This record gives sequence, structure tokens and C-alpha cells, in this order.
Amino acid sequence: MDPRRRSDFRVIAEGDDAVGHDLTLAQALALVDVARRNGRRFVAIVDDSTGAMVDERKVRAWIKRGPPALPAESLAPCPACEDESGMPSGAVLVQLLSGTWVRETCNVCRGQKKVNREELARRNAQVVDESIGAAASAGRKVTSGTRPRVARVLVVYHEPLLAEALRLALSEEFEVRVATDARQALASMGVGDWYDVVLCEVAMPGMSGVDLRNHVQVASPDQAARFVFIDRPVDLRTLSEMIRRLTFASGDSVDVDTAVASR
Repeated sequence: MDPRRRSDFRVIAEGDDAVGHDLTLAQALALVDVARRNGRRFVAIVDDSTGAMVDERKVRAWIKRGPPALPAESLAPCPACEDESGMPSGAVLVQLLSGTWVRETCNVCRGQKKVNREELARRNAQVVDESIGAAASAGRKVTSGTRPRVARVLVVYHEPLLAEALRLALSEEFEVRVATDARQALASMGVGDWYDVVLCEVAMPGMSGVDLRNHVQVASPDQAARFVFIDRPVDLRTLSEMIRRLTFASGDSVDVDTAVASR
């Protein structure tokens, strides 16, 4: 199996201190950069399948080139962005709570109009009908009716590098946006955007994460109930599982006022 498609790598620092585990190579590189920015020494990537350290220069070259192209028989037309003629368009038309219609790049095929058949089968297990109740609870309507559900996540963290690392790590599965302070977060939620999960730092400069949640509570109690307070280091597997659970849980309001850290 191509190493770029695996998720059994970990990042260690001085003293064999685990910075992160169960990572893809792209996620591992993002955490390596963040760890070094934070002053950690002797940071390295370890292949858990062999226990050997990974050549970082080779990894960066691999990531830059991207994964090898899939054979034609592994690809299928994307069903999430079919237009009126039944052909994939690479984009979907959505309506915000404000009533404004916007066209966004399809999050399933990322505008490529084709998807990996294995990935499509995995996503099909998470399909929900957004045409009526689910669209209202998510704050969005999709003209194509039933389509694979992609969780929308807002990361609120005052350190841009760590916020970007989280975005890179989570964007392989979710639609992720970043705000580096409470003002940006409020602006993002104030235009009618709904987020399935808001990953928020507690001790931010200026308005704290708790104050931000309390501010959102006044205008949108359901959105405030989607806050998850995070601290460093973050266990990405636990975080991803929580996002999936909250996104596909029944009911609109789920109180997740908790902190997620590395176990």
C-alpha cells in the first residue's frame, strides 16, 4: 500500500515524547512543523508498522507530488454534485440561513467530478436526507436533495500555525474553516453559517473561548451547544470520532462543552 494512503504514523520529540499518533503523512508533517515552531527538539516521524524513522525529505517530496493517480476502474462519477442532467458538475448550490444562494466546490469530489469508489462506499454509509429536517438543523439546503453529508467544522485558535495544522489534519474528511480570534469566529457565524462542531481554544487573548460561547449562546443556543473546547496536544483520532458522532447524532442540540486532549 502506498505510504501516502496510510494512517499509522506518529510524531515524536525529545525523550520519545509522543506529539501525535495514527496520522497520515500529511498530518504528521503539519504536526512536525508546529512542534518545531513551539521549540520542541529532535522531532521526527515514525512508521508504526515497522518502528523505523521516516526520511522527512522524501516525505515532503512525496506530499508535494501528491498521491499517484488512481486507475480508471477505481473511479466513479461523483453523485453529490449532479446537475439537472444527472452529470457531475464539481460544485453544489447551497442556501444560507440568510436566504442567499451560493455555489461552492463539491466537498466529496473537490471539484474533480470523479471519486474513489472505495471512498464513495464509505461516505454512502453516512448519507442523510438533507432535503427537509436535516437541512434545517444544519442551516443549509442542497438542491440535489440526498447527498453524502460532510461535517462543517470551525477551528478557533489564536496561534495561526496550530490552527492551520488542525485544518490540514481534519480537512481530509471534513469541511474546515479557521478563525484566529473570537471576532473572526463571530463574523463567520454571524453571516448565517452553521457549523456542526466549533473547536475552540479556551484561553485566547481578548475574548476567551468561554466568553465566545456565552456570546453565541444569546443569539444561537443550538450553535453554542456545538462548542468543543480544545487544548494541546490534541488527539486527532479522538477529535475526528467526536466530530463524526456529533454530526450524525440525532437531535439538534448536543452539549459538548468539553476539552479534547491527547490521551
